[in-house]
Amino acid sequence: TGTFSSLPIHSAGSYLEATPPLCSQFMISSYTPTLSALIKARSNQSDTSRHSCKMVLASVVSTELPDMEPLPGVVEEAKTIRAILPSSVILPGPPDDADTSANDLLASLPNAKLLHLACHGRQDTKNPLESGFAMKDRLLSLDEISVLKLDTAFFAFLSACNSAKVDAQDPDQVINLTA
Repeated sequence: TGTFSSLPIHSAGSYLEATPPLCSQFMISSYTPTLSALIKARSNQSDTSRHSCKMVLASVVSTELPDMEPLPGVVEEAKTIRAILPSSVILPGPPDDADTSANDLLASLPNAKLLHLACHGRQDTKNPLESGFAMKDRLLSLDEISVLKLDTAFFAFLSACNSAKVDAQDPDQVINLTA
């Protein structure tokens, strides 16, 4: 909570060594807005084996939003994930794993337990519900995402800038992209 929530715990480690031990080798860091949200998410879970769950793999190289540079690395990121997971796990998406639209993502999320989202993120500290992810065609806001019925959701990997950014003036604010 507070200022502690802005620390990148997921990347902590002893970087003085050539091959340092990292926190991510011993634990999985998770972010949740409240303990109630975590308890609810865990109580809805069933089988999450890698062959039984469905994953949305969404990437956006270029967006129509202004002031956002292309992210060419997201295509390689998606290809790497596709090479690791069985094809039966990944829900159909756009060709070449690039440039997912906001409506396509909204339509796919209720059918998935897992999400890997690679795109730009934007945190709006004045109106946190207007924060969102830069999809191909527009910003997908937290306001839109928060009304979805995602009872089977288990894990979201957000490869997006500003995902866990907190407001320096109000670090206890739990409305951010990660939450």
